[in-house]
Amino acid sequence: MADNQIQFVLNPRSFIGDKDLVNGFGPNKDFFVGKDDEFVSHKGYLVRSLADIGEASRRNAYSRITYAKVKMRSDAIAKTHRPTKSIFAQNKRNFVVGGAGIGELLIEMHPGAIEKTEQAINRAENVSREKPSRARSEVSGIQSIQLYSSTDRVPFSLAEVRTWKEEGLVSNGYYVDTFHPLHLLLEQIQISQDFRELLLSFKNKLESLPYISYKELITPGFGGQVFVRIESESEEDYDVKNAELLDFLAEHPLVRKVTAAPSLSSFTASEGIGLNVDVTAPDDVSSFPIVGVIDNGISEVFDGWKVYTWSELPDSYRIETHGSKVAGLLVKGNELNGTDLVPEADGCRLADLFMFPSRGNWDSAYPLGVENFFESLRNAVEEAKEETGARIFNISMNQEKRNPSEGWYSLAAKKLDEISDELDVQFVISAGNLPIDQMRDEWIPADPEHNIDGLRPNHIALPPAESLRGVSVMALNPNDFSPTAYTHIGPAYKAGVKPDVAYVGGSAERDSGLSSINLAGEKVLVNGTSMSAPLVAKIMSSVDNKIGGNAPLELLKALIIHHAQYPDVIMDDAYNEVKKDLYGFGIPVSSETILIEDDHSFTFVVADRIPSDKKLSLSFPWPASLKKRDGSCKGDVKLTLVSRPSLDGSFGEELVRENITAYLRAGMANGKKKGLLKFAFSDIDDDEPREEENLIKDAFKWNPIKVSHARLTRKKIEGDVFLEIEYLSREGIAPNFDGVPFAAILTISDPKGEAPVNTEMKAAMQALGVQLSDIQVAARARGQI
Repeated sequence: MADNQIQFVLNPRSFIGDKDLVNGFGPNKDFFVGKDDEFVSHKGYLVRSLADIGEASRRNAYSRITYAKVKMRSDAIAKTHRPTKSIFAQNKRNFVVGGAGIGELLIEMHPGAIEKTEQAINRAENVSREKPSRARSEVSGIQSIQLYSSTDRVPFSLAEVRTWKEEGLVSNGYYVDTFHPLHLLLEQIQISQDFRELLLSFKNKLESLPYISYKELITPGFGGQVFVRIESESEEDYDVKNAELLDFLAEHPLVRKVTAAPSLSSFTASEGIGLNVDVTAPDDVSSFPIVGVIDNGISEVFDGWKVYTWSELPDSYRIETHGSKVAGLLVKGNELNGTDLVPEADGCRLADLFMFPSRGNWDSAYPLGVENFFESLRNAVEEAKEETGARIFNISMNQEKRNPSEGWYSLAAKKLDEISDELDVQFVISAGNLPIDQMRDEWIPADPEHNIDGLRPNHIALPPAESLRGVSVMALNPNDFSPTAYTHIGPAYKAGVKPDVAYVGGSAERDSGLSSINLAGEKVLVNGTSMSAPLVAKIMSSVDNKIGGNAPLELLKALIIHHAQYPDVIMDDAYNEVKKDLYGFGIPVSSETILIEDDHSFTFVVADRIPSDKKLSLSFPWPASLKKRDGSCKGDVKLTLVSRPSLDGSFGEELVRENITAYLRAGMANGKKKGLLKFAFSDIDDDEPREEENLIKDAFKWNPIKVSHARLTRKKIEGDVFLEIEYLSREGIAPNFDGVPFAAILTISDPKGEAPVNTEMKAAMQALGVQLSDIQVAARARGQI
């Protein structure tokens, strides 16, 4: 009988204790063992590289401080092997100030550092020994040391910028990431003369250029950011000034990376049957879920459902075509499409954030460009939340093409993540639609080879779908839930799964199979990832509404992902390598299905913060009804973890600075514990030792979302089972005693649907002092973590 609410652990801190004390760096490893001649040559190569950096530094007119890029071998990228204890130690006037790719460190080298670092390299022993020194270990793990160069700072040419501008990909302006923020000059802190000259030379040069305006932006993380615009009266004059500015930014040591500001015109919101639909709202809509719709406006047809409107743009820019279709799905999606396609109950309060002007008016709506837009977006979201309590915001906006100067983590994704963290809101983001001439062939259910062969690198989801805090959504066909011909797909984030989920969005055919309501109140056929995203936003808001309206965002995201399912059309083994790219973690189910389970399964939630010096360990016995006579155990198990680790874009592809992992371990007779689960999309056991590169690829390491599972048949469990949550940080991170927010969800069920798992587990855990409550009561009482 499906009437048991999933359970919420009320006393998680009773199970949080001190972390086991271990040497985080472990034994030193020699990567040139038995290759002493090669090691001696390698030392010479590194010393010569440092000499080249020193020579380039002496020629720099701006500062005596210089920057180097240190690249680790692929088998030495774990923090255990990072060369910061001996070779690039702070006592040698070296400081890690950022990163680039995986295993690439950016080192700030103050005067005297190069000589001290050369000496440290030369001290590494030339002959292998059983226990290598730290110096030998670090030197052997380094692949190369290079000057942080002008092409690292400005990875594009003036000609490329001109082309991108003509194509509408970039606008007038640059985001200049710096190794340190300029406002340090104003703070009452003691800094060295060399450091002061580094900052002042950059600031003074900017202010000496009469044709630019600049603004320092306050961003989270280690470094700083400045937005620079060129004021110009002619295109020819603009090119001259642009060349001078880029030459300066390419040569100044303080600059980490320059990104051409994306053009707002590169962002698009995706777009009758003639039957009028009754969208009359009840007199009191306060009990319905609420979704913020960031779009081109919502028609007055939906006024009964609107509880808030943000509109600072001229009414002449308001066209309401797309926003009304989004509203139609939120308010009447079930009635129009049936429970099989849209199972969530109808009715939704609407916060109408009119942010997208009609095509051709973006530049006049936001005269300062993309920075202007995101400032307005932040203000609109903040006010909507304050006025209505809205926390889930649908934003069906994607860049038509990637800005080549941005890298994988776009400016738009970064801005949305910053707003999400600051305001505690959840963005649900469309994955983007392929142009008609790039669409794939329609899915053929019986032909996996055909379907897989149709996938292309340019099908990867468009910014800002790679947002690490957001939930991004791909589109599925209504008839069989196969991927649509137009949907962009993953992987948008190579260290994890992006987009996160998939949902019905209407097929690419004229008869798309998905209906909504237009601005005139008529039933119309719709399609696009911008139609699938709001349906997921509605589910998230409905879950939040059912459990009190103030649940931690990590919990809402974990609930959506934990219960997501895959359709039959993707279950052929041939799709194993691409399943996550086509569906993410699966198709979300309705809020009712998420929160209620039958007697043959038991789901509980642990949500709190895990400090850097602690771990959570919650033990319980395996359900008696899932134990066999010989003591072995059976059952389906799924474990989902969503956390909110700190992000710092200064570290490039290593921007996720903390790693939270959940394990389910079985107690063994010898007192040790053994992992029971395997990570999703992988055959790696959840605590199996692997090289860092494999853990990133296959075990979700450094990814805020982790899913693991197993179907146990005859698993030997000799004691209790332990749910354990553990914290790990990148090297150099200060202790986080406040902790990282997380939500872990564990389900144990009988695949045959017979055993009384729910009753047994609830009684056993309560007997052990675990305080449980129905989630709809508990989350409402517990509120924000």
